[in-house]
Amino acid sequence: MPGKDVPTLPHARPAIRRGRKISVPPESRVSNQPEFDVPRPDLGHLVTEDDTPVDNPFQDLQQDLLRAGLSEWRAPSAAGKHVALTNVGLFGGIRQTAIVPDFLLSLDVELPPDRGIKEDRAYYIWEYGKAPDLVVEVVSNTEGEEETTKLRDYARLGIPYYLIYDRHGFLSQENIRLFELGPARRYRRRKSLWVPMLNLGFTTWEGVFGGLVGCYLRLCDEHGILLPTGDERAQRETARADQERARADRLREKLLTLGIDPDGP
Repeated sequence: MPGKDVPTLPHARPAIRRGRKISVPPESRVSNQPEFDVPRPDLGHLVTEDDTPVDNPFQDLQQDLLRAGLSEWRAPSAAGKHVALTNVGLFGGIRQTAIVPDFLLSLDVELPPDRGIKEDRAYYIWEYGKAPDLVVEVVSNTEGEEETTKLRDYARLGIPYYLIYDRHGFLSQENIRLFELGPARRYRRRKSLWVPMLNLGFTTWEGVFGGLVGCYLRLCDEHGILLPTGDERAQRETARADQERARADRLREKLLTLGIDPDGP
């Protein structure tokens, strides 16, 4: 998306204040080492939200649909944890400018307990302990630098997978391009849109979401079957229940025509 890079104040001096308390496990302590506070850098100079609206209603719905597709997806790890965020600042360092991907997915991490404070309203790589595993950019015009500046920045941050969805063909005749980080932190095109590391695939879908008809980027399994949103799953379950009731009613009517009372003793 254009105009989403959020500036920092490059010459501000970082202040240090007391932060999260970290308890050292008893077996790791030396001579009854006490609990201690780890100073957390003051992030007050970072701009985490620029209040810039998305380009159009489709852009907003597309971001929501990607997150909704993970409603019952389990991350391919022992803990099965993940964080999926849309349109939030991604910071690689306290003196670096934020990038704001349309969608990011990070495995084996959890959201902070209190996202109301400023320090927890963005994705700080040093706080989560790792870069996201996937970022997605949805192209809405020719000014977003998705295949130039952002491609280089995401590679520099060490993000394993970067997907560009260009439904109108502003930058390429290919609607979906998936890149994988290779040697020397350079992206190379993947021929397949299935990523075993993430246990996720990508495809396009013509349909209605949020009341808007469009060609959406969707998550899918290795067979190309869409990962349903929570609403889609509920609708399918309702339809299945209706079919079962209709089948039971037909059977009851048939038994009655044969003189058999299905409700009798």
